[in-house]
Amino acid sequence: MFPENYVADFPKSDPPSKITWRPFYLRRRILGPFIILFVSLLLTIIALSQISYRNQGLATSLPGLHYLWTYGPTAILALVAAVWARVSFQAKLIAPWLRLHEKPVNVEEAFLLDYVSTFPPLVVFRSLRSRDFLVATTSTVSLILSILIVLSTGLITLSPTPVTMENTPVTLQNTFVNNSTKLQDPDALAWLTMSGLVEGILKPPEGVTRNFAYQRINASLPTTAELRTTVDALSADLDCETATIGPFTIFDFPDPVNVTLKTPTCAVDAQLEGIFDVDLIPDPLSFVSRRYVSRFVPVSCGGSADKHDQRIMMLFGLLRLSLQSVGSGANFSQHYNATTLQSAQLICKPTYNISRVDVIKNGSEVQSVSLSAQSVSRRLDKIDAWDIARGYFDSHPDVLDVWSSPPTLTVCKESLSVDTQSYVALSDSSKLQCQLDLLLKDEHLQKYMTAHYQRYTAVLAHLTIMEQASVPSIGTAVLVKSRLLVQAFAAQFMVALLASVVILSAIAFALALRSPVLERNPNTMIAQAILVVRDCHLSRASQHMKYTASQLSIKETSINSLDRTHIATLAGPDFPIKPTKPEFLDINRESIEDNRAIGVSPLTLRKSVKTVICLLVFGIITALEVTLHISNRNTGLGRVGNDAYLHYLWTTVPSTVMSLLSLYFSAVDFDVRALTAYNFLEAGAPFDLTVNLNLLDSSGPRVALKEWQIGAFSGLATTVAMFAANFLTVFTSSLFITASIPRNASSQLSTVNSFSRSDPRIFNNSDGFILPSLVLETNLSYPAFTYENLAIPGLALSLDFMTGSESGVGNWHGSSLVSNVVTSAFRTGISCELYDSSHFDIRFTPHDRGHGTLGIKIQDIFNPLNDVPSNDELFFTDIGPPAQQKGFFGLAGTPSPGLTTQYIYVWGNFDLTTSASSTFASGMSCNDTIEAVDVEVTFVGTSLDIDPSKHPVPIESTARRITPSESDLDNLSEVLAEIGDQYLHLPPIKGPSNNLDTFFSILTTSRYAQPLSALGDPTRREDVIDAIKFQHSIITAAMLSTQSRIPFNNTNATIHPSGNDPNAYNVTVTDPIGSTRVVQDATSTRILEVLLAAMLILSIISWALMPHTTLLPKPSTSIASTVALLIGGNIFACLPPNGVSMNDEELKSHFLSLGFDKFRMGWGIVKGENEGEERERLMVCAVLSEEDSMDSGLGTR
Repeated sequence: MFPENYVADFPKSDPPSKITWRPFYLRRRILGPFIILFVSLLLTIIALSQISYRNQGLATSLPGLHYLWTYGPTAILALVAAVWARVSFQAKLIAPWLRLHEKPVNVEEAFLLDYVSTFPPLVVFRSLRSRDFLVATTSTVSLILSILIVLSTGLITLSPTPVTMENTPVTLQNTFVNNSTKLQDPDALAWLTMSGLVEGILKPPEGVTRNFAYQRINASLPTTAELRTTVDALSADLDCETATIGPFTIFDFPDPVNVTLKTPTCAVDAQLEGIFDVDLIPDPLSFVSRRYVSRFVPVSCGGSADKHDQRIMMLFGLLRLSLQSVGSGANFSQHYNATTLQSAQLICKPTYNISRVDVIKNGSEVQSVSLSAQSVSRRLDKIDAWDIARGYFDSHPDVLDVWSSPPTLTVCKESLSVDTQSYVALSDSSKLQCQLDLLLKDEHLQKYMTAHYQRYTAVLAHLTIMEQASVPSIGTAVLVKSRLLVQAFAAQFMVALLASVVILSAIAFALALRSPVLERNPNTMIAQAILVVRDCHLSRASQHMKYTASQLSIKETSINSLDRTHIATLAGPDFPIKPTKPEFLDINRESIEDNRAIGVSPLTLRKSVKTVICLLVFGIITALEVTLHISNRNTGLGRVGNDAYLHYLWTTVPSTVMSLLSLYFSAVDFDVRALTAYNFLEAGAPFDLTVNLNLLDSSGPRVALKEWQIGAFSGLATTVAMFAANFLTVFTSSLFITASIPRNASSQLSTVNSFSRSDPRIFNNSDGFILPSLVLETNLSYPAFTYENLAIPGLALSLDFMTGSESGVGNWHGSSLVSNVVTSAFRTGISCELYDSSHFDIRFTPHDRGHGTLGIKIQDIFNPLNDVPSNDELFFTDIGPPAQQKGFFGLAGTPSPGLTTQYIYVWGNFDLTTSASSTFASGMSCNDTIEAVDVEVTFVGTSLDIDPSKHPVPIESTARRITPSESDLDNLSEVLAEIGDQYLHLPPIKGPSNNLDTFFSILTTSRYAQPLSALGDPTRREDVIDAIKFQHSIITAAMLSTQSRIPFNNTNATIHPSGNDPNAYNVTVTDPIGSTRVVQDATSTRILEVLLAAMLILSIISWALMPHTTLLPKPSTSIASTVALLIGGNIFACLPPNGVSMNDEELKSHFLSLGFDKFRMGWGIVKGENEGEERERLMVCAVLSEEDSMDSGLGTR
């Protein structure tokens, strides 16, 4: 074992040496930047929190880009924690040496001190108890950083968030014009619109509310966005005074009743017509009745024509009507008498203001219009309040144009005598709740009729004093975006923890080593041996630090290997270590495996613990895969409530689990690295792989490289597994994210109505033309289940899917639901025969004062219309005086019954101002066509409105012509033909020329209008033809939709190609806004699965490469543990006198010069304290290469 002539003697003294070493990471120049870094992190989190609070998030991101933000904070903190771990480790490593360096202490407090292998939280308590404040502060910072890493996973989340965007570009689509021309001669559109609103068949057009006519707004925003802006709005009002009414009597209907009303400022005379109808009197001889009378008429104060004296009279009274007999015999007569029982009458002055209103628009729907707080009222100088009031009255059609006699309205079974204005006003009787007597009070009458006037004039102003425009403006948009939010709770908690980190790191900075403390780094066995030799009091204590057989139960002994009491009582500065040549105990090979089990394995490396951890890792991988499949299948793992702290459940909890798992693998790596040198010692290895091997006090990458170089593959596997484990928390930060997920549900669309094919009675109501006229002339939407020339059977959405336990009705956005279905529909159209100018015979018949009639005859059409003034003219139109005898004409109608042609259209221009009159004319005769076609339709909302952004798309391959069927006497063609008869009932629309009928007036003024000049332009002939066909098909489809629907069970439409129309369609309903759900991120899941699988495999590899971890009876991380192994062998005896000043290569050369090229650990016999006593002891010895065998005397257990 020893070379010849070698004298094992401990050096009597060392030459003087310089103290040059101190831990690198415990220097102030290192700790100072850490303080700056911690302060920067603290300020960064505060700044991010404030930015997130003010801007509703840090930024808008996509689910695929959020990794940078979610991984970033965790990764940064993990990196900081990894670097700080070096500070904490070196503080724990140097702690016992600092105690010995600074002053003599109890050996138990220094020599046996072991912070390195102690459970981290216990380090803090033990170091505080021992007053090792540097260890306490650095270890506490490490623990806090671990907590910060966990919290950082929930610091920034990607969440659907309402974001307010100021100064959003907005376009105002119309504006008020300072011109009363249209008010002076309004058409019936306002009255039609108001009638439709009152009857509930229309929705208010955009730009109109009950109180305001306001500017329409448009912005390029998603349909889910909310837009807020301030625009101009006109609101009319009535300033009313209570009036007194004089007595009046009715004689001999229909003579008007003259009444006089007076207020303090105005007196008016008015005529009341049509108080009652004689035809309604059941028994004139005994007639006594009462009747409510309502009038809303224009009057003037004192009969003045001045606009400022014009007023509106509103009257609501309860009259007693009776017949009064006068005289007898030849002088007998009866008179109709009326007596006022009760009445309310007001004289009102119209007013109006243009104010600023705040409009809130959500998608395509206006949510609210309210007067702006900063509004300043103004008026248009060329439009007087009476101009609006006059337009209100003039827009109502004459009584006899609508009714054959003065109208009577029935409200709550009461018969009311009304004028046209009151008819519309009182038709909306829902607010009255059958309490007509309320209107007999002035305040109620004023409130009710003023509300009607405001609503009507809002429609009127929208149509007459607003024109199309494109005015740029700004608004405020509120969009739901995927925003990166800083969670307030996490930020506040992290700021508090970072503040404590700053304070603790400042304390560590104050406690940092200002000067070297040791001659060399005590991170290897040989270095510790040299330092022990240097300090005699250490060597004196360490000779009693022995690994004896008593600890391993090899044999009984009375010597305690770590007799602390004995160690503590040692004294004397010159107590020498007496090196002796050990006598090695020879151990049979068969007992080696048994003896290995005698040692104590670190807790983390015990087979039972490793088995549980491997199963746990495998279980986590399986759980991740299962939950990912559940998340993909169910579009998330669950719905998120409004609890601000709930998101920590899926961020902090998984991160805590992964952090604990990471701590375990870090501990495994530490224990394996600590045992690597002893593993080499057990087999015998050179100097660099044993007593001079340092794998603990080094950074992870350097350790991995070192392990690869020396072939310590078991340690390499655990080091790489530790690297992978450190990334677990980073990638767990985005494992579960919240996202606004569109929700899907299966439901049914039930067919509730369809169309009659054999009932010609359906078109006897001209009111059916209100809707198509308004659709064409205004921005009104198409009737329900109608789009352009398509009429779709009525459908109803089953809402059963909204009543589930998790998906209650309140969790669905009913107005945003999207349902896609393919259904059959009717498609209307016309087929036409065209005529050019050569087929026309146009004649002008002069009348008085330049007036005349333009007669139009189309050759090959012989039967004229019944009302044509000559037998050879099919159409005629009155031509005005010479100034109007040049222009355009357009006429549409139906010929006499018996012709195969259903419709005839003629149009062109004329010039009668020259001697050689010139005309251009085109025309066509047409017949209705109707097809059944399958249509792809997208419905929105529970009311199934057709999505305006996704027009119905016909599937042309399914189009099939509907023809009369002899079996069921199909009269659909007759039904459609009646539409042409109703052309005369189209509401009067004022066109750009007096020579256009209503059909062509609409053709040149509607939303799809052709310019007037196109009627006389031969090059635009095809455009006019297409426009006529399109307009007719719109009218036809609207008429079918509004007038021809009957319950589905009674219909015989047979639209479906099978002949059996389905009564229900299975559909998938989508809520595009959806709900905020927890979604498992696939990318993070796959990364975590790879990391966990790698950790599992590497753990098994390390286990296989280092199956025996019971090498030592105690942890080797204290000074006592290391020295106890060395003191029993020959290491101390072999140390050179100047070992403190020698570097590693010089020490290696020294041992080689002695012939020791390997070092081994095993059991040997040493002399005891008593004479002749021998002890068995675990020791580390330098050995000669020829003695490197199991039979050399150094046993291995």
